[in-house]
Amino acid sequence: MSLMNLIHLIGSSSLPPNQSSSHNKKFWLLKSEPDEYSIDDLASQPDKIGFWDGIRNFQARNFILRMSAGEQIFFYHSSCKTPAIVGIASVASPARPDPTALDPAHKYFDAGSDAKKPRWFGVDIKFEKKLENSITLELLKTFRFCRQIY
Repeated sequence: MSLMNLIHLIGSSSLPPNQSSSHNKKFWLLKSEPDEYSIDDLASQPDKIGFWDGIRNFQARNFILRMSAGEQIFFYHSSCKTPAIVGIASVASPARPDPTALDPAHKYFDAGSDAKKPRWFGVDIKFEKKLENSITLELLKTFRFCRQIY
């Protein structure tokens, strides 16, 4: 199966206008533990927009810096009974410094961070749709583009 098959499985109607083709479009997979921040938590935010913070991995940070408003996100629940893509979101803003890195009371505080030269970034994401049928990790492993990962 290809990325287009995945998009059709999800339903191209879930994509915003003018984004029903995968040609030259970026699709991101953001993972979160559902007991930490779930697709339902995102859907309940004011304007259905939440700030994706707490990223403390340099490779993931670099991907965040490459995100552009309007790009599609597959929202993935991990570290749970059935890991799966559970919803669709979109990038709502360019990356900006993650304030949790500078807050000593926050669990994602990083003593090495500097407000003048930020190390960690986050991005606003907008809830688009909760999937009626989650796309499980088991199913994802059958997709041709995922086989290289697993």
